[in-house]
Amino acid sequence: MRVTSHPNASAAELDRIRDGLTQANAVAVGRDATRVAVVQLAHDDVGVLIGGLIGFRRWDWLYIDHLWVAAAHRHAGIGSQLLRAAEAEAIVHGCTHALLDTFSFQARGFYERLGYRVFATLDDCPAGHQAHYMTKALRPADASGP
Repeated sequence: MRVTSHPNASAAELDRIRDGLTQANAVAVGRDATRVAVVQLAHDDVGVLIGGLIGFRRWDWLYIDHLWVAAAHRHAGIGSQLLRAAEAEAIVHGCTHALLDTFSFQARGFYERLGYRVFATLDDCPAGHQAHYMTKALRPADASGP
């Protein structure tokens, strides 16, 4: 066995790693861990993309990877609409929680206003800033169902 660095690994190699871990997770958890994309888009009146959310559903969680709104359209409720739409879609598909991360120079307060709470912070990530990891229950515990 040898370990080597491959910053330009092939798509097939990357897929094999992901598939191997997904299969191992399914054995441990007892069900498939396949990621299902969650994408919400916001366009202006002429069809220009002005915001979007990229995330995925896995097990009972919504994982939010990216939420962006063009600078000229911020503070108009677009980010809130994108996030609420993703949460609503996740709830329909059985998700009970959401998870995201944001940096100290980004949108912690925005997420807190929408019910997210910080559960971990990494200092100096990136240097001089913090990474905040946040979560939110999408449904009250007594209403989450089976």
